[in-house]
Amino acid sequence: MNWRALVLAGGWRGHQPHRAARILAAALVDHDCDVSIQSTLAPLDDGPLLATYNLVVPVWTNGRLGRERTENLRLAVSSGTGLAGFHGAADGFRLATEYQFLLGGQFVAHPGGDSVAYTVRITRRDHPVTRGLADFDVCSERYYLHVDPSNNVLAIVQPKA
Repeated sequence: MNWRALVLAGGWRGHQPHRAARILAAALVDHDCDVSIQSTLAPLDDGPLLATYNLVVPVWTNGRLGRERTENLRLAVSSGTGLAGFHGAADGFRLATEYQFLLGGQFVAHPGGDSVAYTVRITRRDHPVTRGLADFDVCSERYYLHVDPSNNVLAIVQPKA
């Protein structure tokens, strides 16, 4: 089955959204996914078209997401379209509360800055998203989030000693 993914790339340029979107799109294409990269939020204006995608990935930090666009995204997700947050997505649309509910959280801060060494520990190895993954080390920024307590946590981060 060919999946269709919509990647929305934009917002704060410091996260290099267009470069990140190209890297993500290449990985999705390697897994037989048809990918559309858009540099505006205009695809969120067409609810019926949006619902034809299997996956929507906002690679978007900062910005504004109006009520109608948020509602179109909510309706697509409620009808089965997946929503995958990518770096910066939890800081994407701070004034769109419904978007934060869909995503399951909102960015608050980067404890320790952007060069923290930590280990990503997989907590649910039986889940399709994490199946086959092992714990791994990263040196990057950690996200401190306000999260929905009903989230299904698949991995956690632990600072390296």
